Amino acid sequence: MIDNNLILSHEQAETTIAPHVSTNLINTGAAASSIGWGEPLFLNFGIHTLVTSAGAATLVVALDDCATVGGTYYSIVQSFAFAVATLKKGFLWTVGLPSYHLQFLQGNYTIGAFVLTAGKWNCWLGREQYKKLA
Repeated sequence: MIDNNLILSHEQAETTIAPHVSTNLINTGAAASSIGWGEPLFLNFGIHTLVTSAGAATLVVALDDCATVGGTYYSIVQSFAFAVATLKKGFLWTVGLPSYHLQFLQGNYTIGAFVLTAGKWNCWLGREQYKKLA
């Protein structure tokens, strides 16, 4: 089960070579939230629609935090560069949320090398570490 308030991106589609922030921002409600202690939380990133590119594009997924909404965000979790050839529908990357983080959380998706020509993804926090997407 996915909590609607913990969805960072739902069918987000980006194409340009650049970092792109998630469509949603999570406000944990406390300056030093540390919601990772106790019951573990996981960052889940999954491909909704096949990602394509005319070249060897890459995609890096990160979770950023910040103390204020308009402040500077820093990555607290980051994937390696996924090759576009691996980003098929159903692809899933999941990682545990660090025990310490600041109040505001956002997804950050960096497209590198070549533009994307298609593709959509989802990103969310959850209590489950998903093994595959249905």
